Amino acid sequence: MSYGSNLLVNPSADDGLTGWTTSNVTAESGEGTNYFLLAATAYMYQVVSSGTIGTVPDIDFKITVDFKLTTAQELYDNDIKGWVNVEILYSDSSKSKFRVPCVLGVDMEGRNLAGAWLRAEAECTVKADLAITSVTVRIETSALTDGLKIDQIKLEKNLEKIIGTIEIDSDGNEVITSIDEGEPIAEIAGRAPTFQFTIPGVLEVGNNQPPATPVPYIITAIQLYAYVKIAPVDGDVVIEVNKNGTPIGTVTILSGNQTGTTTISVSFAVNDIITIDINDTDYVAEGLTIQVRC
Repeated sequence: MSYGSNLLVNPSADDGLTGWTTSNVTAESGEGTNYFLLAATAYMYQVVSSGTIGTVPDIDFKITVDFKLTTAQELYDNDIKGWVNVEILYSDSSKSKFRVPCVLGVDMEGRNLAGAWLRAEAECTVKADLAITSVTVRIETSALTDGLKIDQIKLEKNLEKIIGTIEIDSDGNEVITSIDEGEPIAEIAGRAPTFQFTIPGVLEVGNNQPPATPVPYIITAIQLYAYVKIAPVDGDVVIEVNKNGTPIGTVTILSGNQTGTTTISVSFAVNDIITIDINDTDYVAEGLTIQVRC
């Protein structure tokens, strides 16, 4: 699978305890690395907001934590005393909770693994069609025989859930458009989504060019951007963008130019419809790309 960059700050105690809320946890250095040391009963947690995650629903996560025991613990569930917890909070106030054991000091053959760095890892599947408000990662111990070392804490998006192909616009920005009929979808990790539409050939005045496209999630559009492969020479190209049939902004490419932008602030709900109209053209301009940037 393909995953995005780590959404957590200070995942390896390189900046002490910065970014984490802790109890009975210290930042340590040794064995060629920095790490967090949790006492026998301790916790540390970090909340990742929607501004970092992005607002696109249906994007699953992977949690990964490297850990090392100072004293072996039993493998059985009722003796596991160290955990990684992931809590996903949605826009409707519901939650998904995942609990991953990270105390496996004895392997299936009874060998003591207390002196080895091990890894706890799990996929966290989110609820469908709900915007994510925040994700909380919490690591805790309870009545361990001794402490627990923690390093390389990672919370990553599963990018394979983002359906589409990556394209580069004329400004060098990465944009994802879906394979089917060029309908826009989704985001690249850490970036707000961009809806992209293309109209090939010589431009003509007309409505609903290209076909209407539903919005699959809650977002706010902040800019309209337009580009033509061949610039107009005898008049301007005027493009109007609509939400549910009502204009939300117009972007103009002036004669002799290839690009135009307009700043907007328009909120979209799930299943709102975006349509594109061409209100004016010189019938020379050709090959239009228009983006609704969020």
